[in-house]
Amino acid sequence: MKKLVWVFAAIAAAALAYFTFAPGGEPDGKGKAKVALKRERTRGSKNPRDAVRGAMGARKTAARPKGSGDAKPDLDMFKNLTGEDRKRAQAVQDAIDANDFERTLAAAEKALASPNAEVRAGAVEALAWFGADALPELTAAMGDRDEEVAAAAGNAWEIALTQIESGMQRFDIAAAALATVSRPDTLDGIGAQLVNSALEIIDGEDDAAKASDARVKVLQALVDIIEDGKLPRNAKAAKEAYESITGAPYLGIDEAELYLGDPDNYEPPENRQ
Repeated sequence: MKKLVWVFAAIAAAALAYFTFAPGGEPDGKGKAKVALKRERTRGSKNPRDAVRGAMGARKTAARPKGSGDAKPDLDMFKNLTGEDRKRAQAVQDAIDANDFERTLAAAEKALASPNAEVRAGAVEALAWFGADALPELTAAMGDRDEEVAAAAGNAWEIALTQIESGMQRFDIAAAALATVSRPDTLDGIGAQLVNSALEIIDGEDDAAKASDARVKVLQALVDIIEDGKLPRNAKAAKEAYESITGAPYLGIDEAELYLGDPDNYEPPENRQ
């Protein structure tokens, strides 16, 4: 009989724990879980290319180009270039004519370092042909000092991002870009892609626990960008993304934790009694 009592007691304790605890949280005394965001901010790479490479993980080089265009870019428009500019543009042209991805990357990196915007634009056009494989390099090019080059890179980046099947990986890539690319005219596009990916992985998850874990990961990434504070424009864009995802303004990490503890019933301080 005593053994039977202990068995029922164990089952009751397990049931209580199941209904009281939520992923990553501790009970707050009201049956809700308090989710703790990391107070120590993530110190990732501040280089856009390296940050996105890290978000992508091991990258498989495409056996053939899988870009958005119907034909390879023709860089012969740069025949009017001379000297080092002509050399860099020709190197990109030769690499893409050879259908050599790694060689194109190497040539494009040198071309993107050119003081001539035409040469840099040609590098972006070549990178766009390789689609998702060139996302790290396209991310770096979104910060180009020339408005047209940056815009071309941004358009190519958004198209390439759609080739990533995993919504979580698209979010990670967009978050890495949002944390490192500081051109104001590219942040809107990055933020939109980040929000779309975040809502996809949260709202598209039927399992409540997995949806909760995804929400925590998403908001932790945004909090990292906001609290870092070194790039005010990026922090502002991250706050806007936070508001789009949660429907509430960002009021600090403590309020973000309260939201995560009970997203469906969260109210900002001014609405509380």
